[in-house]
Amino acid sequence: MTTDKPSAPITPADQDPGGQDATESFDEFRNSFFCGSRTDLFHKWFKAGPEEIADEYLQELLRLTGQLIDDGDTEPIVEVIVLAQSKAYAGAGHFVYDTGPFATL
Repeated sequence: MTTDKPSAPITPADQDPGGQDATESFDEFRNSFFCGSRTDLFHKWFKAGPEEIADEYLQELLRLTGQLIDDGDTEPIVEVIVLAQSKAYAGAGHFVYDTGPFATL
């Protein structure tokens, strides 16, 4: 389908529809999924694990998405999601709880 109207020039707002700061770091990007500008409870684990886990996950997810287009097999994508979440949450916890009773008896 063609149109006679010329396309509008691409503006910074078009390049970043979420209104995100184009200079944000990868760490800021990761943290934005957990109660941030990109709140997504499915990917909140990005903040829990080290940067390397999120980095490897995104690279593998993109690679597998291309493979999915070729073969239609979603199982490798599910496996990489579960593995990345498991790795992120397997490390030392970020929460500290008292070991004793919460109220004196």
